[in-house]
Amino acid sequence: MKSSAIVCFLWESQLGVLREFFRRQGPITIVTLAPYVSQALIDLVTEVGGKLFIMDQELGDAGAERINAELVPLQQRLIDYLQQPLPSTLASEDRVQVAKAVGVRLDAELPLLLAVLQGLELAQQSYHLSLMIASEDVMSVAKVAMLWARGQGVPSLHMSHALALNDPHTVHAQLTADMHAVYGQRGLEGYLDYGVAAERMRVTGNPAWDKFAKLRGERALHNAQLRKQYELRDSQPIVVFGTTWTSSLTAHGDEGIFGQTVGAFIDACEALRREGVLCNPIIKDRPPNYHFGERRFKELLVERGADLQYYFYLVDDGPLW
Repeated sequence: MKSSAIVCFLWESQLGVLREFFRRQGPITIVTLAPYVSQALIDLVTEVGGKLFIMDQELGDAGAERINAELVPLQQRLIDYLQQPLPSTLASEDRVQVAKAVGVRLDAELPLLLAVLQGLELAQQSYHLSLMIASEDVMSVAKVAMLWARGQGVPSLHMSHALALNDPHTVHAQLTADMHAVYGQRGLEGYLDYGVAAERMRVTGNPAWDKFAKLRGERALHNAQLRKQYELRDSQPIVVFGTTWTSSLTAHGDEGIFGQTVGAFIDACEALRREGVLCNPIIKDRPPNYHFGERRFKELLVERGADLQYYFYLVDDGPLW
C-alpha cells in the first residue's frame, strides 16, 4: 500500500498552514518543485518528521532525456502551425514576430511544464497523492499541475494569497482548483460575480496572518532590532511602502505601475521633508520585482533629485515591516 503525500505549491508566507495540517494528519511527504523549496519549508518538514519529494531533482538525467524527447515534436508542431495563415484575430500581425514571441515563451516554459507533468507521474508511482494545494492556480506551473490533478482525481485547493477587496483579475473566473479558500465573506463577492459557484469556495481566514497575533505584542522589540539591523535613524519614525507588481494576467495591466506607485510615495516623502517632517522611508519590495526593483527605485530618486541616503530599499523581513 502506498503512503500518502500532498503536492504543494505554497508560497513561503503561507507555509504555516502545513504545520496545522501535520498536527492533524501526522508526518507526510510533500511533493513539490525546487523553486518552492525554501529553508522555511525544509525546517518545517524536518521539525515534524516529514519528507520532501522534489520532482525536478527526482527525475534526474533519465527524466531530462524523456523531457527532451517530448519537447522536440512539440516544437515542431509549433513550427508547422506557424507556417499556416494566422487566425483572423491575428491577421494584421507580422507572422515572423508572432512566431518569435510564441517561440521564446514556449522555450522558457515548456521544459519546466514537462518536468511538472513527468514529476507528478513519478510521484504518483510511489505515493497516494491525496491533495494538491497552491497559493494560486492561474500561472503556468500551478495551473497545469491542477489540470493534471483533476484528470487523476486528486482534489485540489487554491489558497488565496491576497485580500480581495476589489474585483480579482478576470483570469480568476476560470477557477482551476476544485476548491478556493478565501479570507472572508467579502473576498467571495468578486468570484461570485464572475460566476464561480459558491459551493466551490470556503471562508477560512488567512493562515499567513496567524503569526501577527504574537508579533503584535513584540512590536517594540522588533522595531529596535530592525532599526539596528538596517541602520535607521533613531529619532525618526518608520514609514513603510509595500510595492505592487505587474502580473501580466490582464490586458488592463500597467507595466509602469511599479514606478508610478513608488514615485508617488517618494513625492509624498519629499513634500513632508520640505516641511521639516522627517522619517525613515522604507520601500519593501517583493520577489517578482527583484530583477529590476532596486535599479528603478534609484532611477526614481535621481529623476526627482532626492537624496539616495535618505531612503531604504529592502527585500527581507517582510512580515516584520
